[in-house]
Amino acid sequence: MPGENLTRVEAQERKALVTVASYEVKLDVTTGAETFSSTTTVTFDAKAGASTFIDAFTRTVHSVTLNGESLDPAAVSDGVRIQLSDIDAPDTWRPACDAQQELGDRAARRLLELLNAGSFVLESREARDHDSYGRELRVATRDGHSLGDVLVQEGLARPWQGTREDWCR
Repeated sequence: MPGENLTRVEAQERKALVTVASYEVKLDVTTGAETFSSTTTVTFDAKAGASTFIDAFTRTVHSVTLNGESLDPAAVSDGVRIQLSDIDAPDTWRPACDAQQELGDRAARRLLELLNAGSFVLESREARDHDSYGRELRVATRDGHSLGDVLVQEGLARPWQGTREDWCR
């Protein structure tokens, strides 16, 4: 079901149906101040007759191809966007200083590496489910450990304390 968060049970069910061989993500961060272009290729095998979905949290999906057949993006994607709720990372689309832009870029690249390193689960751990912009608040975990904690340990983010802090001091 596109647009819903993957639960642990769904992740286990998916694991029984789908075997992923590889993920390839190509990013073009020069396409705009607020968004970037990406092309994602997932190579996988699935049990005959299996039905599953790929999480695609994005503003716009331009095309979807499955087994060489073009699908209508409006019919297969709802553009859900997920906000990681356990960290405060530097903004990169309106940085207040060069240091914030640099650290934000490093944090984004590292998060992409962590997400592409294998399967992960998006968990709801907060009392509130959405932020003030309507984004769903989730924690990306692998084997029960927050990927956001890795960014914090590497100095690329801070633990979320309920409010954003200045990155330019």
